[in-house]
Amino acid sequence: MLRRMESSSQNMQYVISNSFQQFQQERNLPKVHLELAQLEADAADAGKEGDEAIKEYQELQELREGLHASLKEIMLRPQHCLQFLKAGRIVRVMDGQVDWGYGVIVNVMKQPAQAGAEAVYMADTMLMCEASRVAAGAPSPARPDDRSAEMLVIPVALHLIASISTLRISIPQDLRPSDNRRSVLLQLQDLIRKYADEGLPPLDPIEDMGIEDPDLQEVTKQVVVVDAKLADNPGT
Repeated sequence: MLRRMESSSQNMQYVISNSFQQFQQERNLPKVHLELAQLEADAADAGKEGDEAIKEYQELQELREGLHASLKEIMLRPQHCLQFLKAGRIVRVMDGQVDWGYGVIVNVMKQPAQAGAEAVYMADTMLMCEASRVAAGAPSPARPDDRSAEMLVIPVALHLIASISTLRISIPQDLRPSDNRRSVLLQLQDLIRKYADEGLPPLDPIEDMGIEDPDLQEVTKQVVVVDAKLADNPGT
């Protein structure tokens, strides 16, 4: 009988103890719900801030691309660039989405302009082309390390020049012999290998080209501001 009473007493204590714990848990439920709701709200705010940061980053990148396009347009105005587009100057050529890579200026020709229109300049440029495509009469860009590439002189409009390098190489006066063209190819590829990590150094519009155009100064200031905002953006 005593054992039963002890057992019954222990069971009662267990029930009371569990009931008390359950009461405490239930009493804390509203607090737990509030904390959970706050955590969810904080997560939502963080997600919103992250989305806004990403959106701002994308907008700043687009603005930066537009500003650099404006810089390039100013640099390639004939009064600014022609003196630097001498024979042997290395340039990079982009035709829309087609990257022709680096090429070598041979000469620049002024095209006849229609009445009231601005003069048009074409830069005869030696570009690396796939040998098979040259033979087929449809030149296309070759890989920079393609030793079998052929250097072909192609007229390039100034606006297709993506950058002008500080580097110039010596080119033969007569480019008709294949050996002469190949010598230019090997010189160019050696430089591309040498500057493989950072790319060939471009001319600076102010320090190297000495451009004092007010448009350039304004765009340059805007680039500095945008770059600073990009550096501070959490999405960077």
